[in-house]
Amino acid sequence: ISLIRREYFQVFGCVRFGGSLTVGQVWDLGFDHLALAVGAGLPKELLIPNSLAPGMRSANDFLMSLQLTGAAKKNSLAQLQVRLPAVVIGGGLTGVDTATEVQAYYFIQLEKVASRYQDCVKQQGESAFRAHFQAEDLVILDESLAHYAQWQEAESIALESGSRCDRVALLREWGGVTIVYRRTMQESPAYQRNHEELTKALEEGLFYAEGLEPTAVVLDDAGHCQALRCTSRIMNESGDWMSTDEQQNLPAPSL
Repeated sequence: ISLIRREYFQVFGCVRFGGSLTVGQVWDLGFDHLALAVGAGLPKELLIPNSLAPGMRSANDFLMSLQLTGAAKKNSLAQLQVRLPAVVIGGGLTGVDTATEVQAYYFIQLEKVASRYQDCVKQQGESAFRAHFQAEDLVILDESLAHYAQWQEAESIALESGSRCDRVALLREWGGVTIVYRRTMQESPAYQRNHEELTKALEEGLFYAEGLEPTAVVLDDAGHCQALRCTSRIMNESGDWMSTDEQQNLPAPSL
């Protein structure tokens, strides 16, 4: 870095683009490239019935919470509740990031839930500990414990055979993570801006549902997300997308 650059930043410290530093000054200082890293776009709330019911959250909020709370770290007390099958609405890069993070985080969540459950049962006894939960909470807890046990069994079988545990197969058996987009994958912002990233995401076992327009969130008896109701869309001869009368319910306790 040149002397003039060092002196400039020593004087201004925090630089505000467009204020203390303009585009013209960037070139005057001798820089060859200017990149604007503005981060993910603002979250968009879907104006459909039961939007943001328990089990549904904005992708931006999920990604930020995952990083800032430390939930992805095994030694962190923070926890984000994710259930499978999960559905991510939107064909942008934020949606792809969210889908891959959900899959990766799910195994961390299972491990943390099982470990803490075992610790609490040792201290309080199983009956006393389970008495703290409501019926709908026990359904989610037992689901996580069952998935963890199945995962550990698969790991043991793989170890005995000298192979690696197929986590993708487990995720798909549990319902996996599906990206829902209202057009084709090739028309999605993620594909057009960085198709390599989308390709790698699909290699991790993601499902991709094209031509679906979300119309409502279906709730279970506890008022939590149960499914995403979508209207199927088709492309006519002119290349325009049109809604049909066909409705689909995608199981999705996490949206």
